[in-house]
Formats: sequence, C-alpha cells, structure tokens
Amino acid sequence: MIEVIDNFLTEKEFSYIQETMLGPYFPWYYNNFIVSEEDESLNFQLIHNFYKLNPNYGYQEICNLLELVQPILSKLNMFLLIRSKANLTTITDKHITSGYHCDFDYDCTTAIFYINSNNGYTIFKDTKEKVKSVPNRLLKFDTRMKHSGVSSTDEKRRVVINFNYIEKENK
Repeated sequence: MIEVIDNFLTEKEFSYIQETMLGPYFPWYYNNFIVSEEDESLNFQLIHNFYKLNPNYGYQEICNLLELVQPILSKLNMFLLIRSKANLTTITDKHITSGYHCDFDYDCTTAIFYINSNNGYTIFKDTKEKVKSVPNRLLKFDTRMKHSGVSSTDEKRRVVINFNYIEKENK
C-alpha cells in the first residue's frame, strides 16, 4: 500500500529546504548510475547522502547537512533511520524509467519527498500506480515494493529525497 501526503511540511519549513537544495551552494555529487551499475536506462545522477547506517561495520556513517531534513525526519513515525539520500536527475527528451528496484530486501519503510515540480514521477511495477512530482509531497510505501523514478521532460532537474527507515510500532 502506498500513502501520499501533500503539504507535508509547513510552507516555511519546505521553502527553506527547497531554496537550499535548488540553490547554487548545495553540494551534489556525481554518481555514475541511478539504480545499479548494470542499469543503462539513465547513465548518471547527482546525489547527496545525508545519512547512511552501516550495520556491517558497526557504525553509523553520518553525512553532511542532516539538519536540513530534520523537519521531515521529525514528522515520520521513525524508530531507526537507515538512509537518507537526495537524488537529482536531469532533463531528458522523453520519459525514461530508471529501473525497477527495491531499496532494501527487508521490512522497512521508504519515503520519497518531492522538492520541485516537474512532469517526472515515481511508478510502481506491480500496480502501475504513478505518483507525480509535486513539491512538498511525501510518498510512503513498503520498501520491498518495486518502484522506479521517471525522468522529467519539462524541467531541467527532478529533485527528490529518499528516506529508508524502520517505523515505530503503534501500541
């Protein structure tokens, strides 16, 4: 099941995140692939790692500017953050699906937060449901659902923030 929440943050909280991430000083890093190195649907994207838990080595890799996404994190029903990563894909001549994938193969939640308006979207493999890129929209779903980002053809960039986390149990 997917859940879409529009106007997830207050206008003030959202504007600060959006202006920072779309501004000239936000650090983006080149990634030679989108889903995996074997996927050739889109050949690159820019990323920014806010946070990554690395249980294989017994430590947490805290990346920069995690405080920027704190307003989002504080509204998620989160027990444990696994990863938070921003993705920026550039305009394409036609919509390109980046490759269906699951973020992780264990029980956790994925949330996608949309930064800018464009005609790109997120699509789910099994249901074919499409979620449009609408600023200040949060999409939540089981991380084992195969999904894909689809490029924008009307704006120079499509910017989203992905969160993977374990939810708190509601009692």
